[in-house]
Amino acid sequence: MSDNEDNFDDGDFDDGEEDEGLDDLENVEDEDQENYERARVLGTRALQIAMCAPVMVELEGETDPLQIAMKELKSRKIPIIIRSATSSLTLKQTNKETH
Repeated sequence: MSDNEDNFDDGDFDDGEEDEGLDDLENVEDEDQENYERARVLGTRALQIAMCAPVMVELEGETDPLQIAMKELKSRKIPIIIRSATSSLTLKQTNKETH
């Protein structure tokens, strides 16, 4: 048998099983990406607040920039737009700020 020949028959694989777990994998990757994006946005926004950027929510005694950034995120007031490429190489844009 030469190096170019396969060691299996065409019937060895069922095409239906090929994509079986991909949907679950994509969901996990989406969740991981969302967690990464959330952490990145919170860190970036906390740094901005620490450097005296205007705060977009009413403060109720919070002084920690990260706590303020989390409060802004919960109330969807962070003035940051997230752009990321999806697996199909299309641009996905998430606007964290609501008008």
